[in-house]
Amino acid sequence: DERTIAISVAVSRCVRADAHIVVYLEKKSNERFFELLDRRIECVTSLRTPLLAQALLNPGATKILRELVSVEDPGTHFRIDIPADVSMIPFHLLLSILNQEYRAIAIGYAVSHETNAKTFLNPAPDIIIGGGMSLFYIAEHRLDKIIDWNIFNAREVEVLPDETILRGVSVP
Repeated sequence: DERTIAISVAVSRCVRADAHIVVYLEKKSNERFFELLDRRIECVTSLRTPLLAQALLNPGATKILRELVSVEDPGTHFRIDIPADVSMIPFHLLLSILNQEYRAIAIGYAVSHETNAKTFLNPAPDIIIGGGMSLFYIAEHRLDKIIDWNIFNAREVEVLPDETILRGVSVP
């Protein structure tokens, strides 16, 4: 990890300002240092121990996890940045639209487009998300080029006519 730190410092100063830098770490405890060093750095640590625990606790679950992280299979998990002009809608509605229109399953979100933004997996159905946030989903292919964000804007008006909406906050 010490060499990784030195190389990351050098690389982060030489690449474009919008570059996404990925580093592999042996120790998860070093992750925080990288987040403070440069917000563009995403840390990846070994999944061996968590996979062993999953295999013991949930027989067969590791097969699904392997498929999700595989780059060889066509369907996997993806991230998409939600454009700023997309209306805020409840997660359950977004989940439903993605599934019906694109055969995709929303699994979580990040509170902004930044690499190290706070993420939430399997959020409560009434959590409000929208423009300026990022969405994580499972699908056969990326939706970046085909998704019609206007679908979400039209639905927002029907579902939330007079609500005051705060990002990532449940609407009573």
